[in-house]
This record gives sequence, structure tokens and C-alpha cells, in this order.
Amino acid sequence: MGIANQPVDAIQQFGIDNGLTYPLLQDTWSVYNQFYIPGGISPFPRDFIIDQQGIVQYANNEYDGDAMSLLVQELLISAQNCIPGEITDDGLIDVLDIVTIVQIILSGVDPDYATLCAGDLDDSGVIDILDIIQLVELILG
Repeated sequence: MGIANQPVDAIQQFGIDNGLTYPLLQDTWSVYNQFYIPGGISPFPRDFIIDQQGIVQYANNEYDGDAMSLLVQELLISAQNCIPGEITDDGLIDVLDIVTIVQIILSGVDPDYATLCAGDLDDSGVIDILDIIQLVELILG
């Protein structure tokens, strides 16, 4: 959707002039002004990402597709309630999850957000041997 802090007739005309088919809304709560971003005038619209609770999680004057994509992925994963230790997504926390963590470490490839969420048991921001130790402890109880 598009949201603008302009008069309704100007917003509607903009939609007609540009052939927009998505909803265009007027910012009656001054949200646009609440999230003023320094840096002057930008040729781009202001981008917002709003989470499922209606909280603005991202506001930017310049388009940053990578940052926006990563944040949306993080919000979607967090909405799915990541289960620490459940790397394989098979509904079990077992030795297969340990093997998978070892493979991730040995591969040297950065895991995607969902894998990091499940595999970083010590919340260090990386998957490493300390996560394997915590996973073994979790499995053994």
C-alpha cells in the first residue's frame, strides 16, 4: 500500500496519473513526520516495515532491498517461533541436529536466518562448538 501525508484528492490523482492499483491512504496520524529521517530530500518514497503487532520496525528514505529483505525474513522466522536446537526442522531435537551443526561449521558457509536462529543456542551470533555443547546438554537433559 502507499501512504502519503498529502490531501486525499492529491493522493487519488497521483494514483490515477501513475496507474497504481494498490491502495493509497492518507497519513492522518502523522506517522510520516514521526519517523523523520535526516538527510534532506530523497527522490525515493519513505519505506516502512511494520510487524504483525503494528510496530514500525524499519523506516528509511533510501531503498535498501537487502536490509529490508533480511528484516522481513527475521520477522517471519520470529513469528514462526524458532525452536533452539531444532536445526533439521523435522520436529525432533536429536543427534541429527548435532551432525547438521557440525556440517554447518565445517562448510564455512554463513547460515540463513532460520538456521542461525535454531543453531545459535548460546546467542553469540554464530554457530560454533559452544552451540554443539549446549545442544548435547539439551538432548541429554
